[in-house]
Amino acid sequence: MTQKLNGAWSGWTLTDRSLISPTGREYRPDDIEPAVYTQAELAKALGVTRGAIADRVRRGTLPPFDAGKGWRRETIAPFIK
Repeated sequence: MTQKLNGAWSGWTLTDRSLISPTGREYRPDDIEPAVYTQAELAKALGVTRGAIADRVRRGTLPPFDAGKGWRRETIAPFIK
C-alpha cells in the first residue's frame, strides 16, 4: 500500500513500512522512536536527568537492562506515558 499525503504532509508518501520525504529519504519506525532506549534517551522521554535514571536503576524502580546498556521499547513502555 502506498499513500500520498496532503496538507502539511504534502509531498510525503506513506507505505506499509516507511514514511518517505519529498527528497526521497525513508524513515522507518526506529528512526522516529528507538527500538532500544539508552539511559539518556529514557531520561529525555521522561523529562529527568541521566543521574535520575541511574538512581532508579540502583533502587530497582526501573527494570534491569535487557539490551546491553539499554532497554527494549516493550520493557520500559509502562514507564513512558
